[in-house]
Amino acid sequence: MDLTQTAIITGEIIFLAIIGLALGKILHKALTVVFKSISHNTKTSLDDFIFQSIQGPLEVTTTVVSIYFTSTFFKELGGIQTIIEAYSLSITILLAFYTLAEVVGAVLRWYYFEGKDKTKLKMDVTLLPFFRKFSRLLIMLIGVSSSLAVIGIDLTGLLAVTSVVALILGLASQETLANIFAGMALQLDRPFIYGDYLKLASGEVVKLEKIGTRSTKLSDLNGNTMILSNSEFAKQRIINLSKPTNEFKTSIQVDVPLKFNYTKMESELSKQSYKPVKITIEKISKEYLTINISFWVQSFEELANEKARINQEILHSPDFFKK
Repeated sequence: MDLTQTAIITGEIIFLAIIGLALGKILHKALTVVFKSISHNTKTSLDDFIFQSIQGPLEVTTTVVSIYFTSTFFKELGGIQTIIEAYSLSITILLAFYTLAEVVGAVLRWYYFEGKDKTKLKMDVTLLPFFRKFSRLLIMLIGVSSSLAVIGIDLTGLLAVTSVVALILGLASQETLANIFAGMALQLDRPFIYGDYLKLASGEVVKLEKIGTRSTKLSDLNGNTMILSNSEFAKQRIINLSKPTNEFKTSIQVDVPLKFNYTKMESELSKQSYKPVKITIEKISKEYLTINISFWVQSFEELANEKARINQEILHSPDFFKK
């Protein structure tokens, strides 16, 4: 190949790339207009989630396809044309699987945020983050294997190297892997669901917000965010205050005067409570009684208000100031 022919082929490749990029941009714009017009005519937001997720891969795909079809008009490229065809097909396959992974992820995200309230299909949303990541990984593994096979790369040696690297990384990141597997176990076992109130081994009462890949997000009764590693969270002895139902029984202790009519107070509190209130004497001293007030609440959200109501009833009772 002489210098002149080399220059011609180089110029054709540059021209091919410019034309392919331009056609890819035009095709992407046209598809965007079509998708937006379809999206505006639908009542669900699912198509919006899908469109946002495929914007990136769609633009790259249209560019690759445009370069491939443009290259068919340049017969002088010879062996380079064969390389362009093989790699264009390989990249297109990879992008197709990547787009599929993004679409699946978009559907699961839509159901997590909106779809669970709008469809008849009911799924436990605590499992959706796990399914989304697992499906993405599985689809991309199939896509990479298929795209490499198209250009004739033997996966046997690659798998052997990958296995060795995975073993080294596994030994170096045992704590991270422990958190990942603990998160998977929590999501599959489902001992809790998002929104449940839990009593930790430390005695703290928290609300479960999210179980992630490596950590669990909780919030305390003041709304502060708490983050625990999945392995640390899974090893604890935890009481689920929201199971088997949201209602639960609790108690508070109050010091009252010796002449305090606690039986009358028990009757008064029961009239306004979800279930009958029970008052028992815990301790008697020379100056006061310590009474234990047991009561039920329908959900943990009502606990603070119910405690405040009971304390107010006792404080405003005429017997409270008797000596």
